Amino acid sequence: MRPRTPRNADDRRMRRNSLALTGMALATGALATAYDSRWHLGIGVWFLIAAILIELIHQP
Repeated sequence: MRPRTPRNADDRRMRRNSLALTGMALATGALATAYDSRWHLGIGVWFLIAAILIELIHQP
């Protein structure tokens, strides 16, 4: 295990962006399910991919 380090403002901002993208992916996925729209589902998937890439690339 890595020791815990204090997070700076950039780390908090990146984490907040990642969580916002994940929330948008969930909301868009729910919208796609409600309206039976693959187009909206595709947008939600891209939001989720972006959130995962941010988490993988940005290491605090």
